[in-house]
Amino acid sequence: MASYSETPSSQPPSQEASSAQILVERNVRRKTDMTWSHCKLVKQHLARIPGDTEICKDVPPEVHFLVKQNYDEKSKKRKNSEVAQSDSATAEGAQPTLKSVIQSKEVVARCDIAIAEWFIDVFIPFNAANSRYFQPAADALCCMGAGYNVPNMHALRGNLLNKWVVDVKKQIEEYRSYWKDTGCTLMEDGWTNRCRRTLMNFLVYCPKGIVFIKSVDTSQHSKTADMLFELFKEVVLYVGPENVVQFVTDNAANYVAAGKLLENEFPKLYWSPYAAHCINLMLQDMGKLEEVREAVSHASKITKFIYNHCFALYLMRQHTGGREIFRSAPTRFATNFIALQSILNQKDALRTMVTSKEWTKASKKPQNPPRIHGFLAAQEPQKNARQEWLLAARSLQ
Repeated sequence: MASYSETPSSQPPSQEASSAQILVERNVRRKTDMTWSHCKLVKQHLARIPGDTEICKDVPPEVHFLVKQNYDEKSKKRKNSEVAQSDSATAEGAQPTLKSVIQSKEVVARCDIAIAEWFIDVFIPFNAANSRYFQPAADALCCMGAGYNVPNMHALRGNLLNKWVVDVKKQIEEYRSYWKDTGCTLMEDGWTNRCRRTLMNFLVYCPKGIVFIKSVDTSQHSKTADMLFELFKEVVLYVGPENVVQFVTDNAANYVAAGKLLENEFPKLYWSPYAAHCINLMLQDMGKLEEVREAVSHASKITKFIYNHCFALYLMRQHTGGREIFRSAPTRFATNFIALQSILNQKDALRTMVTSKEWTKASKKPQNPPRIHGFLAAQEPQKNARQEWLLAARSLQ
């Protein structure tokens, strides 16, 4: 006699139909039979699971083992199914449910107003709604239903924050595999906060993305080459010397010396200065030229005069259509040239302002205004300054 393998695909249509019929009858029985719900209690009783029923002390060990194993498997499958449904509902771009689609406009408007009131009440920036975590959070709340007690302030800054830190550390560990394959660049960014504390941030760049490593407060230390070298060495050892291709810092003299020490310590590592810092130093040297210094000084006087007088500022915004003039920063020399270009872009509007009736007939016109019209009308200073910038740039190539 020939033997046949008993697989679902090899069953005749009559057997498949009978299996489907059995499943339908079982579901119907579960809904209509009053004693069906007690089967779970019997399983808990025989499996000795405390809770809804008393545990059985006389059940044989082999029966207890089989029932307990079956109960655990069913519970695990049910839990995995619930987690899968929750993940599919909260996934980004998930298909909306039928209930959410057929909701009335009044219900949708009430939800929108509730979210808007929360944003406005606690001064949350409106662009926070662009966060990729915003929509998944709303979907998760919908899955919980009404009556969910949101975490309080202590839970957010305590246990939940710690869990998020652990997740971020796991993501950083995943990035390490990319560092080994493609190499990475270490970057140091020094800055001073509002409390006048000197901070140094360390970041790692790779094709996968940028990772923040740590921030060091160096207010109590003198930034000597040896001190910077020891700090850079510690960061390199944390990331892995075999993974670091280059180390990027400022172009100051102490950083240059520390970079040379770092290259001697790790021969496979290259130190590089920031391109932005180099360009800033180049523009600083260009600003020392006589023609450029005069143009920048006169433009700075015009900008200060306009922004220090309410009437002049009002007229400027009226004639420029609300556009502002960029003001130069004391430590960023590139902003000097940006400010000059900003004034040049608003040249026609500023000329119209100083020749308007409001300006000439103002009863409270500011005293000793700078020669705005004359400065804007004279094209020769700008041309000479532009030529000097080009010559200086070519000499540095």
